[in-house]
Formats: sequence, C-alpha cells, structure tokens
Amino acid sequence: MEVRVPSPKKRVAVYAHVVSKPLDDLWLVQQVEPLKRFVEAHADWEWHKVYADAGIPVCQPRPQIKALLQDCDAGNIDIVITASASRLAREMSGLLRIMERLLHLNIELIRYQEAISFNDPVLTFLWEVTSVKGGIEI
Repeated sequence: MEVRVPSPKKRVAVYAHVVSKPLDDLWLVQQVEPLKRFVEAHADWEWHKVYADAGIPVCQPRPQIKALLQDCDAGNIDIVITASASRLAREMSGLLRIMERLLHLNIELIRYQEAISFNDPVLTFLWEVTSVKGGIEI
C-alpha cells in the first residue's frame, strides 16, 4: 500500500466550459488564462490539472467535469477554480449538488469572476443554514 505524504502546497484544478463550437479554443483560452495567472500568483498553490469541456451543453454529460469530480473524490485536489458558477451548471439544482459535494470533501471552490470562495466560514455557515437539505422554510 502506497502512503501518500501530504503536500505542503494546495493542489489546484481549473474547470472551464464553453457550449459554442466555432470559437471553442479561443473562448477556452480566454477562460483559462486569467485563472492560470491567479493560481501562479499564489506561492502555496500548485497546478494539478485543467479540465475543459467544449461544445457540450450543460444539460448533457460532460466528461471533464465528471473526471474533475472523480479526482476530487480520490483526494487529488484541494481547490477548484472556475470562471463563474455558470461554467459548472446552468440550473441551481445542479450547481447546489456540485457545491455540496465539494464542501463535503472539504475542497475549496473559487468562483473567480464573482470573487467568491466557498472556504470562508461565514459563507459555509450561510450555506448550511439556507441549503436545500434542511434550511429555512418560507
């Protein structure tokens, strides 16, 4: 059995997604490049991988988001960065499932354009209080 030595650096994965086919490569680069610079600006972070789905509507199976979540489940990732929530899912229920999964795994989710990190204790508390699984009834 292999013993994994904890890395002093946090392993960071980036997820990008574009639906439109004609400019997929250009739009992916426009999504990923600022995120790469953001990761490189943090000395205590290291690259794990960029996961990118192109030309696939969010309502269809996306192999790269599936691979990202499998790597998260396997403990290979500490931080997931995406340009915005809409890159992960278009509908709220899908976004909530992904966010809850990452929170359960203690993986930080950073939504770059919205400047939101779901590693903040206040946001985590608000998430728990208002989450679908048992929050506030109106």
